[in-house]
Amino acid sequence: MNPPVILQMTMKGSRGSLTHYVIVQLDWLGYLEERTMLEAALKDWDIILGSPALKDMKAVINMSTMTVSIQPCEEAHFTLQ
Repeated sequence: MNPPVILQMTMKGSRGSLTHYVIVQLDWLGYLEERTMLEAALKDWDIILGSPALKDMKAVINMSTMTVSIQPCEEAHFTLQ
């Protein structure tokens, strides 16, 4: 990516440059979606879905049950576990 995207983290002085992106096929329990994501090396994380993906999917995060409900465009509402 040119210019690179700056990743600013919460710790003072902790930042990096994102220079690559990937196009992935997400499978939300059978609902398939292609999405472009920025690539970053983060210890102990496979993927982080940010507000664009969660907003598009109308996600509701329930911390008491540790579930996420989504409703893809023109699809029925369902819960991921």
